[in-house]
This record gives sequence, C-alpha cells and structure tokens, in this order.
Amino acid sequence: RRMTTTVTTVDYDFSIESLVGWGGGYGDRQYSVAGWLSALPLFDPHYQVLISRGVASGYVHVSKKSIAAGSSTSSGEKAQGGDDDEGKEEYTVTERRFDFNNAAVYLEKNWGGTFPTRWWWMQANTFSSVPSLSVTSTGAIRALPITGQQEEVALVGIHWDGQFLPFPFVSWSVRWGSWVIRGTYKEYVVTLLGRCDKEGESAVPVRCPTPDGMQDAALETYSGELR
Repeated sequence: RRMTTTVTTVDYDFSIESLVGWGGGYGDRQYSVAGWLSALPLFDPHYQVLISRGVASGYVHVSKKSIAAGSSTSSGEKAQGGDDDEGKEEYTVTERRFDFNNAAVYLEKNWGGTFPTRWWWMQANTFSSVPSLSVTSTGAIRALPITGQQEEVALVGIHWDGQFLPFPFVSWSVRWGSWVIRGTYKEYVVTLLGRCDKEGESAVPVRCPTPDGMQDAALETYSGELR
C-alpha cells in the first residue's frame, strides 16, 4: 500500500521582539551589512541582517494529511470513480501544535536581480554560557557589475556584551559538515568552527533562485554546532 504525506495547512500566531539588530540594540545605530556600497544598485544580491538576536512568543499549528491509495478500509473515504477498492483512498489527519515563549529569533533578507553561484552561511545566537553573544558569518561567489567577473566575498559579524565587531577580512575552508572561518578586525582575531553530520541526515533542502526557477539547490541544518 503506497502512503504519501502532504501538509495541508499551517497556521500561526506569534509576535517578535528585536533585541539586537545589525550594530546594536534598540536605539543604537544600525549598519548596512555591505557598508555605504549598499546604497548603490550595483552588487547583487543585496543582503541585510534585520535581527541578530530576538525572541518570539506564540504558536505554530501544522495539520498533515496522510493518504493511502487503493485501500479496502478507510477512516475517511473518498470515491474516485468506482465502487471497488481501487477507487478508494484511506486517509488520516495528524495535527501538531508548537507553543513557544521567548524562543530565539534571527531574521535577514536578500533581494536583487541575481543570486550567488556558490555560498555558505552560519548563524548562532543561543550560547548558554554567553547570553549576549550572536555570531553571523557568510561567504559567496558573486558577479561584479559591468564586467561580469566573479569575486569571493565574506564577513563575520559578532554582537557581544554590547559591542559590535564586524570582521571584514575573512578566510575560510568550507565543505558540507565542516566550516572553518577566520577573521580579523582591528586588534581582534576570531576563529569559527562549525560542524554537523557529514552524511546529511539532518540536512533540509532549501529552495533557491536559479535560471530555471526556484529549485532545491542548497542544504541547511538546524542541528549543527558552532564554536
């Protein structure tokens, strides 16, 4: 018996409070991730971190409908053009509700006419020993305007104890399951070590813009570790 699962409805109701944006808390100066170049419509895609550390409270409700075709018994039966068993479906509905209070939040946005050919990204803002710490790091290969040549760009941004430390000089060694990032800013030096299961068991496909439309062109995990 073939069983398929389809998410039929998702409804939610929650509020978000921003504690730290990109540059400081509420009332502090906020910065563009790419600096003053963000004001020029040249470098695609544009990228901006809106909330580095925030909290959300509310709920998310998910209703899943599991369908088994060709069943002789049913808990919720729908005729498909005949009285025999081949024309019936058995389905069950599973509902789950997730309630949360002051859950960790990170929020960013991308926009523009193109998308990087390759990129990596890491973010963490739930360090139990350092509650004020939020770390964001990303790198990509993007096309330059006019010439069309490609360049590599990267950044590390750290919010810690009321300070904002943007590391503009970054080197990296990245493959799925292992991220090693090093950055320098003034007298500061940072090394980030990220890891997750290399087999991709915790990986979630991410739909991304491609020349052929939105495709599952990347992987993301919520079960990684960042040091």
